[in-house]
Amino acid sequence: MEVMVTLVVFSIVMLTLFSSFQAFVSSGDAITRGIHEAERARTALERMGEDLEQVHVIQPPRYGVSAFDAPPDPFRMAGSRTRVGGAVFSRLEFTTFSRVIAGPEEARGISKITYYVRQNPDKGFDLCRSDREPGTPGEEDPCRDPVLMEEIQAFDIEYTDSREETGTDWDSDSDDTGHALPVSLRMTLKTGDPTGVFETAVFLPVARGPLE
Repeated sequence: MEVMVTLVVFSIVMLTLFSSFQAFVSSGDAITRGIHEAERARTALERMGEDLEQVHVIQPPRYGVSAFDAPPDPFRMAGSRTRVGGAVFSRLEFTTFSRVIAGPEEARGISKITYYVRQNPDKGFDLCRSDREPGTPGEEDPCRDPVLMEEIQAFDIEYTDSREETGTDWDSDSDDTGHALPVSLRMTLKTGDPTGVFETAVFLPVARGPLE
């Protein structure tokens, strides 16, 4: 009987210790995943910030309000909301002096950058960066464009104009914005973790005010 009691007590103690150890390991895995996601989000937001800090824009008098049927400005900044696989994400394109190209091609001159979200084979969503010369056909190539961050839940951009009004769309070649640039952009990335929300704000180093 004493042996039986001892075995029962020992089993209870071991079960408690095992449960505590399992909870500790699970917590450690969650912390590690959180740190990894935070690092990936920080790298992605820093890359976008570096591109925007070297944004290229044509100033008047070289730039002027184009005719109604004229082609769009190849150096415009255009931000919109697009639907991908049933979800809605921000999309941003602009020209910059910051180029990051994989391979032997030399990185120089002005580049057209497009940030967009694509659906991956697992039905998740990846944030991609397209880097092309302005006017190059085929602005996106999911097979070639590098993935800045995998498995995101949200990618949102908010634009602030000179009157401190905000919006989720922008076109620097449109009458709606007065053919101006935004003063700043606030970018938000969200991962699958409930606490995985990462934000950064970028103030553009150049300005183009509303044109008549």
